[in-house]
Amino acid sequence: MFQMETETIALNESLCNTMYIGISDGDYFMENSCYSIESMWDEEKKIFLNKALVKVSYVPTNISDALHREDVIRKMQRCLIDVSKNLAPNNIIVYGKMGTGKTMITKLVLNDLEKVAAKKRVKLTTIYISCEDANSENGVLGLINNNLMFELLGKFREKIGNSISRNTFNFKKLFNELDGILIIVLDEIDKIKNPDLINKLARSISEKTGQPPCLICITNDINFKDDLKGHTKSVLAESEIQFNPYNAEQLNNILDARVEKAFYPGVVVDMVVPLISALCAQENGDARKAINLLCKSGEIAEEKLKNVIKEEDVREANDRLELDRLTSIIETLPTQSKLTLLTASVLSENSPKNECTTGEIYNIYKQYAHLIDIDILTQRRITDLISELDSLGIINAIVKSNGRYGKTKVISMQGSKQIIRHVLLQDYRLKSLEGNLLQNCFRNNLN
Repeated sequence: MFQMETETIALNESLCNTMYIGISDGDYFMENSCYSIESMWDEEKKIFLNKALVKVSYVPTNISDALHREDVIRKMQRCLIDVSKNLAPNNIIVYGKMGTGKTMITKLVLNDLEKVAAKKRVKLTTIYISCEDANSENGVLGLINNNLMFELLGKFREKIGNSISRNTFNFKKLFNELDGILIIVLDEIDKIKNPDLINKLARSISEKTGQPPCLICITNDINFKDDLKGHTKSVLAESEIQFNPYNAEQLNNILDARVEKAFYPGVVVDMVVPLISALCAQENGDARKAINLLCKSGEIAEEKLKNVIKEEDVREANDRLELDRLTSIIETLPTQSKLTLLTASVLSENSPKNECTTGEIYNIYKQYAHLIDIDILTQRRITDLISELDSLGIINAIVKSNGRYGKTKVISMQGSKQIIRHVLLQDYRLKSLEGNLLQNCFRNNLN
């Protein structure tokens, strides 16, 4: 056996000074078990008692655990009470920003309704569809049909239709065979490319029961209904439920309830929960983000082999989550949107008010587009791209009136300009704008 000379390679001294040692046959092992998955597996757990409770995917099993949502729970229960009379409830639109509990509450209310219906011997079928996963009319219909097939035959089939017409035919056939009431939840309904699917579903009448399905449409877009055609509006929005963002006190209570069961006693110091609540309430009252931030803070404390979670862990976790969020959004943007965002970032950073206008962005954008040799879009199209970036939460675009000079959009950055710039300049097409060239271009267009 060939014996290699032992050599020591230091890897990232900031992480426990772990060393890799070269041994025979070119194999490697880890000295100092900081990098060993086995040692991590076996090490004493000092932070999380039940980490599942602070995972974003966790959904409470009891409706009583959904804090500060008693009003919308009661309203949704009232909207669905017709099931007790063997009648399909009116269609419902559920509005609210991300992290306000729309999906969680809808699922909890329907779970309770199913239990009561079974107890009272009322036949009820509920189907949940995420329109983010299947955003085409054909895809949504296919998932609904698959669920109906399971309800009728006790098994799924991978495909029971491969066209809109075929899936529409299959839906009518399966719906006509189904006993009792059908409730279909269409989560993130605004992601469906053709919302006329709503009209098709809502106007279907079961030959067996003589009733339509009840549609519960969940959306983050408060203007969703405005974009629907008249005949779709008329059959859809018979009941509307608005979920308001959580305030800091409410977030505090939600987090306290999770801390009590998810962490060992004394791990979360007194100021951690109020800090997380304040940070998330200032942004958009997103409980999902608050819980995720709490979990990430615990993970950072674990990484540092600490026994407690402190404020600095929260702030580091917040920075990491912001970087992850911005990175995932920005990396998927098309080049023209990236260039528009880069321009807005540079202009706002060099503005005393940290903001800029659509006209200023367009003037600099044209220079950047010329430098990297891509097509120069019209100002109208750049205005549309700015609106899209605003809807993604990367920038904030507010229309302001200039009196007799007309209106303009004033743009400010929502996320860290440094993080946005860093992520954008990872794109090889924008890389050439880095450094002095970027600043020179800015100055040349102001002078």
